[in-house]
Amino acid sequence: MGKINDYIQSIPDHRLGRFLSIHDLILKTYPDASVDMSYKMPTYRAGNGWVALANQKNYISLYTCGASHLETYRQKHPQQ
Repeated sequence: MGKINDYIQSIPDHRLGRFLSIHDLILKTYPDASVDMSYKMPTYRAGNGWVALANQKNYISLYTCGASHLETYRQKHPQQ
């Protein structure tokens, strides 16, 4: 977790709380997920899926492994 902790410590204070909220939600939802650094960002792997969380210059990005993994979300939130 050294590189992940270094990554988190580099996040500006004004965005750190939101980043940690998303990070904690992922780990709470998938407690058995493994976390590593891929493409220079924390990546959470569980089963055959993964998501990555990135602090960008002006926003936070959440990447997923494929559109099929978003289907449940789309059904619950069709207006999004």
